[in-house]
Amino acid sequence: MKKIISLFLLAAMLVSIINVSSISIVSADTTVSPVPVNVALNKPVYKPDDHTYYSESLNGSKMVDGSTDSFVYLNADGSTTFNYLKIDLLNYYNISSIGLYERPTNWDRSFLDGAEIAGSIENEPVEEMTLIKNLSTNRNSSAGKLITIDMPEMTKYRYIAIRAVRPINTSAVLCLAEFKVFATNVSENIGAWTVMDSTNTSVKNISNAGGAYSVSIPVTNYNTARTDYVLIAGTYDTDGMMTEIVCAKVLPGAIGTETILSTSIVVPPGTKKLSAVLIESLNNALMIADSLNLAQ
Repeated sequence: MKKIISLFLLAAMLVSIINVSSISIVSADTTVSPVPVNVALNKPVYKPDDHTYYSESLNGSKMVDGSTDSFVYLNADGSTTFNYLKIDLLNYYNISSIGLYERPTNWDRSFLDGAEIAGSIENEPVEEMTLIKNLSTNRNSSAGKLITIDMPEMTKYRYIAIRAVRPINTSAVLCLAEFKVFATNVSENIGAWTVMDSTNTSVKNISNAGGAYSVSIPVTNYNTARTDYVLIAGTYDTDGMMTEIVCAKVLPGAIGTETILSTSIVVPPGTKKLSAVLIESLNNALMIADSLNLAQ
């Protein structure tokens, strides 16, 4: 609820600044990537709290790093019924297909027997996500190859997970080389927000009220008509009142190339929260990324 309130406070401020009548999370752009885009590349990956990786070098980021030479290995040492790796695509995309690269040994490959691919729009518990495919019905004759899952109809998802289900998969270990999620009609591929303090250290909360912070987000633009973005950051006190706001026009990079969009803000004393939103342009106030909310 606080996140929603913060978003609408920023939206209201934006409306008063640029004199527009409405803000929507759905983009109206019609100029998009002509080919499917792997929107899972370098996105956040989550696992159950009570499960551990075989080693930290084999963590979830290895299955979305673009390389089939690296791999993730998630132990089944927890007590939960579902062991899983969940990708947050950080935006809502029309998913056309999923590409899953198995490890090149039959031993590792066997860990995926009976595993399921699932998706959801909201961040639901993994057991409540919509089943897309059971891997036991779509396997290769040899290990180390690509499993392609075509969506019968383009389905909008934000979260995609691979889950091992006991007792179907008795080991419930998850080990795979790469997980790709292809989307169509992509105007922007949005990355994760980053907030840095004055020492260029990434922070997860506002602990230096009165200091300067930079707020950034990586965006790969596929919209040839795009001329600019607007990044808005604001701060709030204990009562939820806005104490500072910056509105920065930022330019997109070359088509298909990731660009870091950023602005800076000085956090006043007494600040309890920093929020940010990214919109299309001053002429078209459509929000295209989830809002950032960072509390003290």
